[in-house]
This record gives sequence, structure tokens and C-alpha cells, in this order.
Amino acid sequence: MANDWKNDKIDETTGSVSVISEWKVWNCLTKQWDLSVPPVVLRNTMIGALYPKPVDRFIIGAITNKTKNPNSLNSFRPPNSGIFRLDLASNSRTHGRFLFNSEEIG
Repeated sequence: MANDWKNDKIDETTGSVSVISEWKVWNCLTKQWDLSVPPVVLRNTMIGALYPKPVDRFIIGAITNKTKNPNSLNSFRPPNSGIFRLDLASNSRTHGRFLFNSEEIG
């Protein structure tokens, strides 16, 4: 995953941080990285801005919109990594992308 950071100082008390992150996609059905799809680009997200290496803590998992098996969203362990658990699924059924994490955020 690549991160592009920009930190602009406007004056002594004001500034802005912008970040663009590219995320590989984990196929939750085949249990492997899906290299057939382009990386997901997230702009100015708190996850990308809070962690310099979010790939160590967060993964975007994908299933097809027609998948009926809830076990597709079970925890998984990518090669050379820790266990990732489903964290955020808000409105994800419309596009089939979910956020998994390896540790609690809050």
C-alpha cells in the first residue's frame, strides 16, 4: 500500500493534512489477495492519516453482492500477518467492500 502525505502550515495555529492511500483488496471468498482488481484509493480518511502503515492494521475485504453465506465475513489471516476481524460494514452490501482490522480502533 502506498501513502502520499501533504502537510500544509497556513499560519502558527492553522494547517491541513491530506493523505491519499492505495489499498489492495482481499477476496473473502477465495481467501487471498485479489490482484485482478485495481487498488482502492482512499482520500483524506482518518485511517490513512492516523496510521503511517494502515496496511498492518486494516484490510479492505471484498465479496460479491450475491453472496448469501455469512461465513464469508469471518476472521482471516493473510500470509505473514495477524488475524483480521470484520470492523465496518456500513452500506457495504451495495458494493461488496468491507473493512477488517487487526486491533480495536476505539
